[in-house]
Amino acid sequence: MTEKNTGGSPLAPAHQLLNELIGAFWSASIQHQTHLALISALGLTNLSNQMQAHISDEPLTLKTLTDRLLDIGGTPDFTIAQPRIGHTLRSILEADLQVQEAGLPVLNQAIETLVALRDATTRRLIEDVLVGEEAHLSWLKNELSLLDRMGESLYLSVRVSATTA
Repeated sequence: MTEKNTGGSPLAPAHQLLNELIGAFWSASIQHQTHLALISALGLTNLSNQMQAHISDEPLTLKTLTDRLLDIGGTPDFTIAQPRIGHTLRSILEADLQVQEAGLPVLNQAIETLVALRDATTRRLIEDVLVGEEAHLSWLKNELSLLDRMGESLYLSVRVSATTA
């Protein structure tokens, strides 16, 4: 984590941590929303609906993280990394998988840091976020596995339908 001027507050590490998570979630949200638009444009209604279900909590997560930062006296001061946008079905799923895989260790490290800071409220908030991120990761792994096993043509034919496969 990068060191930022937080005025020497005992919660400075939590402020820094929350700002880093907010920046990471904004970047991931931009990537996911762009991918959702691309999937929808391809006419993959079922896949689009499933993807939307897995990212629908992102605005709430961002609000919750920001509210917590403000509640503990922090100031929003984050950087949004360049999202990685896929241009094919496989590259979209793989890019989102990479974001999810990279995020889990960061969330786990944040939880460890918050335990050391004795900030149980923020720790609990991050634990709840982690549960959702693990579910999203599992779904992405499953979709890529289905794509590999079924082949793109069959996978696409199943994901066009609005009914649950």
